[in-house]
Amino acid sequence: MYTKAYPITQLCVIASIQRSSYYKWLNRKESHNEQLNKNILPLIKDVYEEKNGILGYRQMTIKLNCEHGFHLNKKRIYRLQIA
Repeated sequence: MYTKAYPITQLCVIASIQRSSYYKWLNRKESHNEQLNKNILPLIKDVYEEKNGILGYRQMTIKLNCEHGFHLNKKRIYRLQIA
């Protein structure tokens, strides 16, 4: 597969964003929610495989909240499961 490198300036013009915005995004720190999501994803995968893929987001939320002491919203679990 052949990939061609483009200058950041040109890509920013195409995306209609400022170059400084790109570098600010590039050097940002992970938020608390992003860190929590990264910690939750392996748990979701483990529970999903443990139950042979039969748990939906509602049951997954109940299981994670009860067994791991989280207080997670079902919408977050749904979003993480479809990602």
